Amino acid sequence: MRSLAESHRASRSDKSGVRGDVPNIEKTPGGLPLSEGGSGESVATSHPEHAARPASACAECRAAFQGSVLRSAATTRRSFPWRRSERSSYELVVAEILLQQTRAEQAAKVFPTLVDQCPDWLGLANMPTPDLEELLRPLGLQKRRAAALQALAQEVLERGLPASASELEALPGVGQYMARAIAAQLSNEVVAPIDTNVARVLERVFGPRRLADIRHDPDLQALALALVPRSDSGGYLVALLDFASAICRPRTPRCDECPAPACRYRWENMNSCHKSETGSS
Repeated sequence: MRSLAESHRASRSDKSGVRGDVPNIEKTPGGLPLSEGGSGESVATSHPEHAARPASACAECRAAFQGSVLRSAATTRRSFPWRRSERSSYELVVAEILLQQTRAEQAAKVFPTLVDQCPDWLGLANMPTPDLEELLRPLGLQKRRAAALQALAQEVLERGLPASASELEALPGVGQYMARAIAAQLSNEVVAPIDTNVARVLERVFGPRRLADIRHDPDLQALALALVPRSDSGGYLVALLDFASAICRPRTPRCDECPAPACRYRWENMNSCHKSETGSS
């Protein structure tokens, strides 16, 4: 298992708001009753077993964290065109492909033009590939994105768009994260999409993962799933991503604004800042 310091160094290399869980195009708020969680002690101090095995986080700590994330949406929620209540399943899927290895703010600049020129799967499949690549150029990886979008469009036109994460993952260009993110938002399936931003938050609060590949770390996967509210998995995912972007940032986390009542990283970070300010050693 990596040490906390190693986990922290790794998280500093992430790009806030960028989905970097897979090295290529994917093939790479509701909630429960809240227990406030008490004193604000670190998970590492009040529940040391969590640091050894994140999946062992107690129900009280999970509920407190979940409630904190859902409440934070009131101030951290971002507005993107694919988050409109009337957006179609087509728009959501297209947005998820645009978001691969791309900041949401950048994807939002291309998304309206793309759905205006290609308003549905048929329009996307029939758009001349060079034109699609040019439209996607501001995001980079335009050839791969265009190929992924048009291959997916052909598949959906022939077979339809499935609803479950397991079926979605079988589609061309769709991997674990994307399949789960779509299923959570379209059908409220209780699944846990984990990208580098989600992993960073969970590791800071509950302890480091065991494996380098977040898709296959059993403890991280089990913990993430246990945190998902059955009533609104899609809303929770959106709130968690916005929390990661606005508060639990990779390089300059706003620990003083964090509502999570028990976070080992926050406790150690705030203590470190206090020692620096007071000259303590």
